[in-house]
Amino acid sequence: MIEYCKHTDLAWAAGIIDADGCISIRHHKPSSKQFRHSDTYSLSVSVGMTHIDAIDKLQDIFQCGNRYIQKRYDTANHRPMYVWQCCSRDAVTVICFVYLWLVTKKRQGKLALRFNDLRKVSTGGNGHYVSPAYVHRRHIYYELMKKYNARGAQAIALSVYRP
Repeated sequence: MIEYCKHTDLAWAAGIIDADGCISIRHHKPSSKQFRHSDTYSLSVSVGMTHIDAIDKLQDIFQCGNRYIQKRYDTANHRPMYVWQCCSRDAVTVICFVYLWLVTKKRQGKLALRFNDLRKVSTGGNGHYVSPAYVHRRHIYYELMKKYNARGAQAIALSVYRP
């Protein structure tokens, strides 16, 4: 992960995440082929843009995550979208480093860190029993993050009514 990084690079990364990124909680339902029996949730930070140099710089700054090309099938005139994404503990680390400079994604960052704090007080996980109450609490955070990341009329209504 990060050994040394300039504050200006972290501020730049926060601006890119604010403008073209997404802080989210991913919901994974168990399939019939998996051993686990309850839903799981994980943090994710991703940035998608057509400028590959910015994606490479994010990778260089944080030294984590994956880069890939997201193909766009809607029209032939679109340039390819390059995506950088990190999940789970790497996402928490990235949020901790850029949180000070986040503006538009500040609420999502705060909720993500609170979501991560749930893990510290839980018993179980990593193949061990997890209580239904714990899974339910994580689901509440997932639903709230979906509302924070909503577009259109729902987002406008939420921005007027801030918790």
